Amino acid sequence: MQYIKKIFITIIAVFVTVSTVTSNVVITNALDDVNEYAIMREKFHDMAVGGDYDINDPVVQPMLKSINDTAQMYWDNMNKNPVSNAKNGSYMNEDDSALDPNLDPSKDYIFPEYPLGKRRSGSSSYINANSIQFTYQYIRAMALAYETKGCALYQNKDMLEDIKMALEFMNKYHYNQDFKQGDKTVPYGNWFSWRLGAPVYLGETLLLLYDDLDKEVIDKYAATMEEFVNWTSFTGANSTWNERVSMYTGLLTEKESYMSHIQSVMPTVLKYTEPGDGSFPDGYYEDGTFIQHTTFPYNGGYGLMCLTDTAYLLYMLSGTKWDLGEASANIVYDWVIDSYEPMVYNGLSMDAFRGREITRSDTTQPRGALIIANAMLMLSENAPENIQEQFKGCIKQWFSNDFMIEQMNASADTPWYKFPLDTVVKVNSILNNDSITPISFDGTTYQMNNGARTIHWSKEGWAYTIAMSSPTIKTYEGGDSNNKGWYIGNGATYLYTNDLERTEGVEKATKDWYRIPGATSVYGRNQGTQYNLNPFAGGVTDGVYGVSGMDLSMTTHDLKAKKSWFMFDDEVVALGSNISGQYDVETTLENYKIDSENRTYYVDGNKQTMTMDGTEIAYDNAKTFHMSGNVEDSDIGFYFPNNLDINVKSETRSGTWSSLGEYNRDTNTYSADYFTAWMDHSENGNGANDSSYSYVLLPGKSVDETTEYATNSDIEIIRQDDKAHAVYEKSL
Repeated sequence: MQYIKKIFITIIAVFVTVSTVTSNVVITNALDDVNEYAIMREKFHDMAVGGDYDINDPVVQPMLKSINDTAQMYWDNMNKNPVSNAKNGSYMNEDDSALDPNLDPSKDYIFPEYPLGKRRSGSSSYINANSIQFTYQYIRAMALAYETKGCALYQNKDMLEDIKMALEFMNKYHYNQDFKQGDKTVPYGNWFSWRLGAPVYLGETLLLLYDDLDKEVIDKYAATMEEFVNWTSFTGANSTWNERVSMYTGLLTEKESYMSHIQSVMPTVLKYTEPGDGSFPDGYYEDGTFIQHTTFPYNGGYGLMCLTDTAYLLYMLSGTKWDLGEASANIVYDWVIDSYEPMVYNGLSMDAFRGREITRSDTTQPRGALIIANAMLMLSENAPENIQEQFKGCIKQWFSNDFMIEQMNASADTPWYKFPLDTVVKVNSILNNDSITPISFDGTTYQMNNGARTIHWSKEGWAYTIAMSSPTIKTYEGGDSNNKGWYIGNGATYLYTNDLERTEGVEKATKDWYRIPGATSVYGRNQGTQYNLNPFAGGVTDGVYGVSGMDLSMTTHDLKAKKSWFMFDDEVVALGSNISGQYDVETTLENYKIDSENRTYYVDGNKQTMTMDGTEIAYDNAKTFHMSGNVEDSDIGFYFPNNLDINVKSETRSGTWSSLGEYNRDTNTYSADYFTAWMDHSENGNGANDSSYSYVLLPGKSVDETTEYATNSDIEIIRQDDKAHAVYEKSL
């Protein structure tokens, strides 16, 4: 690596110089005298800018363009002459009840989507604090382009001056050590932005520009980080974020207390968490679950950050006196194997594990997988050979499709994604290495019962995920995003096939959130986040096949249902019984974002044409239903063992990202076409009483294969009542 070469060249030069001056001097501790902070700063910089690569290599050019285009966009939109009239960072009047009319906030911003200063009262100022974090995030992106060879903005002095202006403006008016915390509360709004988000991006900016900023300037900005770094107790991902801030503060101030703090705290993170008395503390569990905020499965959200920051700390500290050791690395290898390898399907980090991040426009399923891959690559730097082979085999499987390559090459603006160019270089090296064999998990079922989640990988190459809720796991998390995730924990199911794009793009901004596949819901009426009143939620597996069930009981709308899923070789049998509730109770079969050429479906083998005008069409006593996927091998068939009345609708839907929460600043309206099928358990909207359903999901089967399956079905429903659900698969 470049930084290692520089260190050894320096040591050799010193040795030669000294030995020519006097033969009486013996060099015994040359390495001990090396500034380990400088080594680590160089180590960070080397990986951040992609290491040693050929700027003309077509493999890296798309990412160089992504890094450059991101920075150029931010620079073009930048306010070069910001003005702050805030008093101690606030535009509120003295009693914090309203904006002070004497203070003009109109020019107080660096980037227009993130107005600075407190502009709301009380807890609603949450979003104002976020603007500090996101402003530093954009500045960091500009610094990355400035430091990355091959970018058109590489070493652009005009941009550097604007970066310096922005850093000074932020320090003078909105983020400095004079914003006293007192009893460790933050000045206003979201504590995360003050203590973790802003110092992460500020720290990385200072490390990137370390040779371009005066030391007194770095010291001044680092003093702000010292003010806000918090050594009180954090849990889960917040703990590793905090240690990342501690490391950056240590590298900038060269104060050992920040580095030794990492050594003292990380052992409390690097272990499996045990369930409490009726609760689940934050952290990783041995069944593969990661919990954050004690009630939400978050492998692909907060857990993602816990993984990548832990891998990052292990990598950065390796070989230094603050090395976290082999035992620490071993448990992180287990986290990857148990909690992440099963939940990435051909490059998609499954939505059922991403919490509120599913509705953040900049944190998609592919980008989640990129961050996981980045963590695995960092771990592979020092991992045993067998672990390296496994990690690289998974990465090869995930990125062996054009969609993921496109996503990777355009991912420079992904939040928290540390080393996009380094990832591109290493992923392409893996793809071009014929000795690395792709690893898939076909024919495996995982039951992550601590998080009320199931993952089934069929032998046919598709995957299926179930999201449930329980007295310890809530239905969904909202906040600044995901404010329409009402029914996710009511049995939402996620089918993964070759159609990798159907749940990406503008799908989250435009979908009908009342009709989530698999979920039993009340159409048109919200359900706040809540626990399932019944403890029956989870499943069992023999390793290949699986059974999951949930006794759903929600306070809202008095909604109840007994739901089960039987996952076999080429089918999933879904049963529901004892369904009751107020208003329009439904269970959704499918809610599919379709392309412009996908306009037909089949009921009982008869071809139907989509109207695309939103008309609801009812089919009574149906035996089969089939819809075409957007790509090859993505068709979906349904067989109804007891015949079902179903409803379908095809339409163009429109929506905005900002409607999903204030995290998203994009207010543009987007549109997409959908085909939806569901079962109505109510009569004229007057509620449901002891309703039921049974269907067999047949992913990848053509309309003829679906009809043939219905004629000679492999399954037999043994029992479906208030006591038990049982299914017999006759061909296994």
